[in-house]
Amino acid sequence: MKFIMPKDYHDAFSGNTNYFDSFRACLEKGRAEIEMALDYDYIVVNDEVETAARRLGEIIRSARWSKKFNQSFIQEVLNNA
Repeated sequence: MKFIMPKDYHDAFSGNTNYFDSFRACLEKGRAEIEMALDYDYIVVNDEVETAARRLGEIIRSARWSKKFNQSFIQEVLNNA
């Protein structure tokens, strides 16, 4: 699993122009979402669009080599051993 997170906690919500209570609720929700990052396999920091996109592409390309996507190959090798 991949989680795309902001480079800075407060930076993620700097565009919010609502009243203070709405802003606080948004910050609390954002914190809860960032805490969920601990449950993911990969973290992509969204600091620059091009860099984040490149990192995400690297993760996607590397996934084909993970054991999750090679179970049948591993089993085939074991069966032929």
